[in-house]
Amino acid sequence: MVKCFIHNDQYYVYDSYVNILLNVSKDHYIEICGLLAEEGDKKEKAHKNAKVLKDLFFLKEKGFFKSDDRISIEHPATKYLDDIMHHCINDLTLQVTKNCNFSCRYCTFATTNNITRTHQNESMSFDVAKRSIDFLYSNCSDSDEINIAFYGGEPLINYKLIKDVVEYSNGLFCTKTVQYRMTTNLSIIDDDIIDFLVANSFNLVISFDGDEIISGKHRRFKESGRNTFNTVISNINRIKKNYPAFFTERMSFLPVVFQDENIDNVYSFYSSIGVDRKRVNPLSVDLNGIDYCHSAINTTLYLRQHELFAQENQDYLFADIFKDRTSRPEIWHHNGACIPGVKRLFISTDGSFYSCEKVPEFDALSLGDVYNGFNLDNIKRLINIGTLTKDECITCWAWRYCNICYAQCISYDNKDITGLVKPCKHQKETALKYLIQRIDAKSE
Repeated sequence: MVKCFIHNDQYYVYDSYVNILLNVSKDHYIEICGLLAEEGDKKEKAHKNAKVLKDLFFLKEKGFFKSDDRISIEHPATKYLDDIMHHCINDLTLQVTKNCNFSCRYCTFATTNNITRTHQNESMSFDVAKRSIDFLYSNCSDSDEINIAFYGGEPLINYKLIKDVVEYSNGLFCTKTVQYRMTTNLSIIDDDIIDFLVANSFNLVISFDGDEIISGKHRRFKESGRNTFNTVISNINRIKKNYPAFFTERMSFLPVVFQDENIDNVYSFYSSIGVDRKRVNPLSVDLNGIDYCHSAINTTLYLRQHELFAQENQDYLFADIFKDRTSRPEIWHHNGACIPGVKRLFISTDGSFYSCEKVPEFDALSLGDVYNGFNLDNIKRLINIGTLTKDECITCWAWRYCNICYAQCISYDNKDITGLVKPCKHQKETALKYLIQRIDAKSE
């Protein structure tokens, strides 16, 4: 449970059990690395440096270099899952349509790389939507606030259903606060739709990459092939003019930034249209399976982009973890595997349950449906992804910083979760980068 590494010609040892990072001498570093390499070997080794060995025994007396061989891997919610799933559901995402009026070059739904979902002329019926809301109502007794989201495709294609769901929900949840949200490309709106969204205090996330050139490269209308920029920016300006408070308080933006694009230009564009940087949440596109070719990757901008994402979205969390001195309990599971519904419950157009929109609609990943309720046995299996790599998890030095969810453990060949694709290596690399950031920040 120890990680040894060298940074800027200095030697470091991180002990995850006590959660302390030590700057050690070269002799101490070599000795610790040697002991780690021999772990499990009962033969005694002759140590040349008695002082170094004495120092290591002193650290061991202080709680360093412990082992957790007796640990059992189990998600902490497993025992209470039945009560949680039937009393604490508070966040529902309705896939109101699988159709979209855009064809975006990086969208896996719109390309030939259809390994998850595809854009289809398929929409949710009011019967399925009503059953979904009724299910939420029956399983939310311990939740004070209800969150209902609308997802596509482009959800406003099925605006009538959205309107009917909001009207039904407002009448049903009369004793609870209901918050509505939606991710939209903002191309299918008129004054009536805007008035409706404002009247019901929707939180809108606008998928909008930036200026006319960028939008023209990546986002086109499906039918005509026209650039979407003028339509979207016109609708943004209309809301900004007529409902300035809603624009400032209820609208955020989700641009996709390619590896060879300068993220600073994206922020500058949004600043020019009156959008504060805090309301812009860039996503880095996955280049796998899309019809986009760039001449060369600007490595400096690419790394800076990802460092900025990590700093803004992860550093505050890692800092809290770094201060934690709590020992690992005997029954333990790494972070990341959320409890469906408590964080978010995704309901597809046909009424099937999934953890969120990131999970492909495979039968093995279904959590149940609106007709039969939750499949608790499958939910228990899916949230306990630590059992997929049990032996590795028990002895992993990066266990405090691990946030792998089961959506990252899916084999698209087997259409189920497997330890073979679990991104443990990436988690360790991220944890090590954070420790180096702590060192650099302290030296400054």
